[in-house]
Amino acid sequence: TERLGVDRNRLALDFGFTPKAMMAAGVGYTRLGESRSHRIIEDITDHVFRLTFDTVGNRWFTLRTKYEHADRGGEATEESMEELFGIGEHPGIRQFDIAPRNRNRITILGSTMVRADTSLWASVAFGKDDYTESEFGLRDNTHRIFTVGADMTPRDNVNIGASYSYEHYNALSRSRQANPPSSPNLL
Repeated sequence: TERLGVDRNRLALDFGFTPKAMMAAGVGYTRLGESRSHRIIEDITDHVFRLTFDTVGNRWFTLRTKYEHADRGGEATEESMEELFGIGEHPGIRQFDIAPRNRNRITILGSTMVRADTSLWASVAFGKDDYTESEFGLRDNTHRIFTVGADMTPRDNVNIGASYSYEHYNALSRSRQANPPSSPNLL
């Protein structure tokens, strides 16, 4: 094995405002840069833009929403493509964790206080990833995530919580198989 490493740099900018009492809206941007050693694409950058809208400050109900659009980019080097070909991999394959992609995702979280010490909450998230430069491997992925939970604080030093989450992913992956030609003597 060879030594490997990951360097990450993150910049996040957020701007929020309150158009009315108990409401908040915001816009944000995050840049996440990663350098990974010994990968097909060693340098990748995610640009994430987000919009948020929340109703907060109400004793009975809180609603939080977020929309995100993310673009990930990076380029495979000629050397890494030659290494792939040398080990029998197709040069058009990309690993999904570093492959360039576009992501759109909506998340909604609602919570309510049923008593002073008990809250119930639920969240849903819907999204789609498109792997824009992957000729082979994962091409796209849609996901649906549903979560419900309850939290209780019966005393100052005791917290109890439970949650259930259901996640459904539907993906398209492209592959090929190259077989040697069959012998004419087998007919």
